[in-house]
Amino acid sequence: MKRLLWNGKEIAVSAVFQTTANVVSAYQHGFMLANVPVTTVFGLGGVIDSPVLRPTAGREAVTDESRTLVQHLLAAVEGGLAEHVAATAGLPERFSSFYRYLAQFGRWHLAGSATVRVHGSGSRVALNSLRGSPKGDVYFARDGHDPSIIQAFTEQRKRVVLLSSDGHRQKVERQYLSGYCNGQPLQDRVTCLRIVNDLSFPQMALRYQLFDRLRTQFLIDKLHVRAGELSHNAMLWIPTGRANDRVLFVDFRHPQIERLVGLRESLSFDAVFDIFIRDSVLPHLENSFPELRKRDFDALLRKLQSTVEDFEIDPDDISRIQQLAAITNMSPEDVAAVFGGRRSRIPRTTSIGSSDVASVTQQVNQVVEQTGGRSADEIRQELEVRLLETEVGGKLLDATDVQSEIGLSRYYLALTKDAHILYRRVFLERRPSTDFSWGGHRAGYLFYSGGEAVVYYDVQFRDLLGEDGHNRTGSRTLAHTPLVLKNNVFLPIPREFERHFVPTNNTLRFTIHHQILGIGSTLV
Repeated sequence: MKRLLWNGKEIAVSAVFQTTANVVSAYQHGFMLANVPVTTVFGLGGVIDSPVLRPTAGREAVTDESRTLVQHLLAAVEGGLAEHVAATAGLPERFSSFYRYLAQFGRWHLAGSATVRVHGSGSRVALNSLRGSPKGDVYFARDGHDPSIIQAFTEQRKRVVLLSSDGHRQKVERQYLSGYCNGQPLQDRVTCLRIVNDLSFPQMALRYQLFDRLRTQFLIDKLHVRAGELSHNAMLWIPTGRANDRVLFVDFRHPQIERLVGLRESLSFDAVFDIFIRDSVLPHLENSFPELRKRDFDALLRKLQSTVEDFEIDPDDISRIQQLAAITNMSPEDVAAVFGGRRSRIPRTTSIGSSDVASVTQQVNQVVEQTGGRSADEIRQELEVRLLETEVGGKLLDATDVQSEIGLSRYYLALTKDAHILYRRVFLERRPSTDFSWGGHRAGYLFYSGGEAVVYYDVQFRDLLGEDGHNRTGSRTLAHTPLVLKNNVFLPIPREFERHFVPTNNTLRFTIHHQILGIGSTLV
């Protein structure tokens, strides 16, 4: 800084400030006068040299007028610094003093580039990304707020911002959300408005099944499941404060509960019910049952019941065996052997060693060479046709050396023989999209076609998931689709989970559960 406008007059001034000096020293024509006591939010310090600065008679300090000039100059510098921090992505997260400054001077509009946590989002978002939101769309709450109400609002597609624990930053977030985002405080807590006793028979059956599954499969005792009308459109709620006699309230008016009731008699119910408990019920119970957050919970997940379909084919039914052999490109003897040794609701144990890994690099590169100059979509379509005539032995396909623009996953897992027999035609004719979910020792593929789930394929591992590269539980829609080869169907493996599927030094062993969902018998 070289010149300054002060009291309507332009005066010469030389000044340098930094955020680590903490002391402001006053100079006149290069001679030090004294240190100047000032108030600064950012902790600014440095030197200022100006001919208008005057020492006191005893020369142990500067005059009041000189100190006022320095203080005003420092205030202007801090204002410019706050604007610079606000305009530079990432800087608001590095300056806690930035939020103290905004809270002290009420300059809430500068907080737009600061980031906040939104419940259900995996990454922080900038406050200005919420600016101008419709009223009733954005709410904010302190971390530790009743998780039931936060979850209920999230399920209604409301965005719930979890405020910072720092007092100054929290004040800034509140003011910005209220003033620029139509944000409202999430003040209420979910409560049961009315206990419901007059349930229909299917509703009573679902309530009992939920109670029984939590008790027998997850060993959760001293928990009562009751029906009630909950506030805030909540689906589930467990009151706090009852240590020995806890109650889980279920609102049967909720659309998701209504769908579960309607699915009770379908083949898909067991698989969907397991997913519902894993994704929706257990998170509500973690606060009341701390043991669910420990490793013991992950061991309990291994007790999940098999969701293998009750599917019976007589090995002597020659016409059906021949039909399945033609669809799957397997020998009739192999098909008969699979169903001859099959027992319903018994999971399949399988293993993958280094000898079970087969590369498809040569086959894919051959297609790429023969279709040179075409688009990636055209190459992929040609590849799908060629793979239908390609037989590759192995339980795992290695596509790590394939060109990335082809759009393949790095590795693919083969279906078990019985799953291949049952579901190959589904993958050929339906081309389903794929959801992948995981928790504890289990991960599951859920395949959709026409908006309906068609196949559920669950893998139970010996190792605990969520140790590196991903959360302990979660779900996602996969970008890659299954590969259908002449002799099998191969499922894409998400990159973060490769170490659980791909053997290195030791053979990997896991258990397969699977079920067909919502598909008529005409497909097989």
